[in-house]
Amino acid sequence: MDLTISEISAWFLIAVAVIGLSNLIKYKGRMQDFDLLVLVFLVATNVVFLILSYFDPLTFDLLSKKFLVLTLTAVVLNYLLNKAIEGRMKEKNVAVNWREDRLFIKIVSITGALLLLGFFAFTIWYSTPKSINYTYEGLLIEESEAQETVTVEINGELDRSLAGGGSYVGTFQVQGESIDIPEAELDAWVDYRGSSNGGILRYSEDGSIGDSTMPGYIHLENNFQEFVLYLEQGGIIVAPADGEGEALEKISELE
Repeated sequence: MDLTISEISAWFLIAVAVIGLSNLIKYKGRMQDFDLLVLVFLVATNVVFLILSYFDPLTFDLLSKKFLVLTLTAVVLNYLLNKAIEGRMKEKNVAVNWREDRLFIKIVSITGALLLLGFFAFTIWYSTPKSINYTYEGLLIEESEAQETVTVEINGELDRSLAGGGSYVGTFQVQGESIDIPEAELDAWVDYRGSSNGGILRYSEDGSIGDSTMPGYIHLENNFQEFVLYLEQGGIIVAPADGEGEALEKISELE
């Protein structure tokens, strides 16, 4: 996924704000190495995001590029701004009495490192595939308003994304008197990363999207603990549901 002009412009403005604030702190606090500290933190963030791209590609592939724009822009802006400030100070014959506040720099460095480490650990934990194993009773509601109790079995793995939603791969079986999904032994998957609602439920023998069937669109809640499946051939499956009242309530909640 590539950056758009508007996204580059937005992160350029963020870089302007970051460098402006860091230089204000640097000169007001007379801490000569503060801008270097900011740069190191930005570079470290880039490295963390690049590593996390392996665990959550949808979230961090684009964030890595954005922070790279921020870092490169910050380096150039910081150099130019410092040159301008130093030139102005020479004109006014003003000197800065720099001080070494090692305690402050140490506190900021440790705090920043702990924040990045905590974010790194949380992302790996959150995006680690989670085993999903559910068996519950649901309700099939057809266009003729006929109702039928169905049994739903879900067994697989869910990869959650910080961008929202996730990606599920495994089995997704719905059985009743008039319905059997899927009719053969097929793998099921739903890729709804970046969405809080759900996506298209697909089945395939080899996991290939080019040779897949789509029974319908599925709305999800609480990592498959609740769902509403809108069938392409007509009808709605709601699970878990004990009666029409609960089924209609879930449909209203998850739409």
